[in-house]
Amino acid sequence: MNSKLIAGQVLQGRYRVVRLLGEGGYGAVYLVQDARLGGKYLALKESFHSSPEAQQQFQLEANLLAGLSHPHLPRVSDYFIEPSGRQYLVMDFIEGQDLAELLVQRRAPLPEGQAVTWMLQVCQAVAHLHSCGFTDPALYHNLGLACIMAKRYPEAIAILEQGTAQFADGDIAYQLGQAYALNGQLAESARVLEQAVRLQPQDAANRVLLGMVLQDQGQHQQAIAVLEQAVRLQRDEAFAHYLLGKSYLFTDQFERAEKSFAEAVRLDPDDADHHYYLGLARLERKRPDAAVSSFRQALKLEADHYLAHYFLGEAYLKQDDYQEAARWFERAAALDPSDPDPHIGLAVCYALLKRRTDAITAVRRALAIDPHNQQARDLLGKL
Repeated sequence: MNSKLIAGQVLQGRYRVVRLLGEGGYGAVYLVQDARLGGKYLALKESFHSSPEAQQQFQLEANLLAGLSHPHLPRVSDYFIEPSGRQYLVMDFIEGQDLAELLVQRRAPLPEGQAVTWMLQVCQAVAHLHSCGFTDPALYHNLGLACIMAKRYPEAIAILEQGTAQFADGDIAYQLGQAYALNGQLAESARVLEQAVRLQPQDAANRVLLGMVLQDQGQHQQAIAVLEQAVRLQRDEAFAHYLLGKSYLFTDQFERAEKSFAEAVRLDPDDADHHYYLGLARLERKRPDAAVSSFRQALKLEADHYLAHYFLGEAYLKQDDYQEAARWFERAAALDPSDPDPHIGLAVCYALLKRRTDAITAVRRALAIDPHNQQARDLLGKL
């Protein structure tokens, strides 16, 4: 029997389980928040099959699904296998109801125009899957009304807007602000969340969500004012300290950023991003020894954390440990072959180690990825 994930459990140092969305004979789906992306809601799909053959098939399918891009299909953004053998896909969370639930709730058929519109979208999605090679009929034997989600953000917003017009209710304002944010309407979200803060001035959650929305808009000074109030109201909320640290970091207030990230680490030491950002703040404060410690702790919690690998290389470079820096730049390059920066870091290390040929090879790899990279061009000219 497969034990269920529990609310609050964190996987890969970033995916925090919110609740179980559904379960069947082959797997389960959970709602999770991605700490690395500011608490963004995602769907985490677990496969109950853990044999070596199943794991191999899972990795193949995950790579294929990650390559799909279609407006009517959820985007797969990550996949991983836990040491226990459990296999997970991370994909977009589609807020709303599936069509089976919707029909039960309506107790009547859908309007013809709505049904035709949705079924055309389903046909477009299936046609796209066929064009990408997913033609085996067995892949579609479970396709039914329960697999088709109807996005409901606009409807939810309309209902909640009516509620806020009729009632001065902080909870309704918070929910409307969240719905606006999930729908990508950040300015509207910020406006309504400011109303929620006025209605419930002692509720830290309103300020945390408002701070996150302001960050997403690039309004870091405003986010700082809101988040400083949030941590005063609820000092044990690690996520609020983490968000506050990010805004301090983006406004070059590195000492304050370090203190905020250190507090986030103290409150939630199992989150890899808390350690990673603490390392960034320490690196900016010219404390590479302390930064190395933070980045290494992040990698203990999340071994494939690309940015922790890269900035660990930067930290060793600032310590003049060029051999060790090169080792971590090499690992970063292997984790993200599309980024020229690790290759530039390698070129710098090799040049300082008097390995001119290797340095030239590394900088040419960077230019193969980004032919217009000025830093790589300048470096090649010096070599």
